[in-house]
Amino acid sequence: MPRAKANALEDKIARALKTQDPEKLRDFLRTRAELVAIKEKMGPQTKEEFWEWMKSRVGVELSRVAVCPGHSCQLDMAYELYTFQVLRALWVMSRGGSKCVAEGSMVYDAYDGRRKPVEDLCSGEPIRVASMDSSGAIVTADAYGEVQGIKQCLKITTDSGRVVTLSYDHPLLTSVGWIEAEELEVGERIGLPSLLPEPDWIVPFGEVEIDLLAVLLAEGGLTTSAVMFSTGDPEILRIVQEAASFYDCRV
Repeated sequence: MPRAKANALEDKIARALKTQDPEKLRDFLRTRAELVAIKEKMGPQTKEEFWEWMKSRVGVELSRVAVCPGHSCQLDMAYELYTFQVLRALWVMSRGGSKCVAEGSMVYDAYDGRRKPVEDLCSGEPIRVASMDSSGAIVTADAYGEVQGIKQCLKITTDSGRVVTLSYDHPLLTSVGWIEAEELEVGERIGLPSLLPEPDWIVPFGEVEIDLLAVLLAEGGLTTSAVMFSTGDPEILRIVQEAASFYDCRV
């Protein structure tokens, strides 16, 4: 697809710009020309080109004059719709933006290190997530969560048992570069992080919290609205009572 090829070319350009090697810089110029050619094939880039494109390809001559003063003319309204729906889908919502996953998908919050449902992160405020820089290193980056409504999705299962449900145009890193999820073939390798970055904010556990966690794992239960313990060990009872006092709870 044009977008996948354009993404691969943009990566090639980024690598070329990091070096002063003459051959790589000449390769950059050839790659840039190829990228421009691809973008030109993807449709008009300006309002004037859009007007000509609609007239020659679609057979519609859009009015440049508004019907009523203060309102947009046909050309302005149509071009705005085209820019938002088409160009945004092709470029802005490509590898840098279109990363839609299904409700319930767990996302790593790089701020506190917890995994949270993606819908909990759609507050309109930037969040810290795990990302990948141009060198391939796993780093933290700012992202924005936004509800996109109902979309057709793909469920992808890896041979290690990981399952993810995402939009058809979600970018995936493969052995041949970035591709959209719908282009992925069975048996193809995709990139998965083997190590996540440390969270930006860490709250150390005190002795009371550590003891309580150990008791919960050994003798506790969280299947009801109350924390339950079943033991006759006086030492465990002491730890529970101390934790209850620490958290201002009743035993």
